[in-house]
Amino acid sequence: MVGECIWIYNQLNQNQIAKGECTERSPGKFRVVLKRGRYVVQGPGGNKPIEIKAGQWIKLESVTLLAGP
Repeated sequence: MVGECIWIYNQLNQNQIAKGECTERSPGKFRVVLKRGRYVVQGPGGNKPIEIKAGQWIKLESVTLLAGP
């Protein structure tokens, strides 16, 4: 099963820019390519503002623990 697990919005948190998809076997593991800039990440646990710089990778961790099988 594949489902959306994270949503990325513009800096003003108004327009969705991208989404990350997770699989049941690897919940919370995804990669989303973004241009440099400021964004708001929405997902389990709330919203988090981020800034991406040129050539940068960013690792985000959910503040919500999901129940295991």
